[in-house]
Amino acid sequence: MGIVTNGDVHWLHAQVMGLVDGDRDKHNELHTIIREDGSKRFIYAYIYGCWDDMAGQIVHDALVKARRLGLSGEALYAKFFGTGQLGDSTLRNVGRKLERHF
Repeated sequence: MGIVTNGDVHWLHAQVMGLVDGDRDKHNELHTIIREDGSKRFIYAYIYGCWDDMAGQIVHDALVKARRLGLSGEALYAKFFGTGQLGDSTLRNVGRKLERHF
């Protein structure tokens, strides 16, 4: 219960999802994107019953945004989506893997 009242539950979700390790740096733009655009959007979509492809799309969008801003998100993107062609099946597979953590 302490994480909900005293911590950052969205950062915890980002850790569980494998998007980050360690403590959040509130001044790190990559951390903000992962928390706000990735973890936070994902968990609310998950609560309201999103499908696998939507879950994958949410994380994909966050990581693409990080890459566009020139942040060090290349390795993180490759971890989830590889370096090949992105298709619907990739989004579904990533979304399915993420949802298994919850």
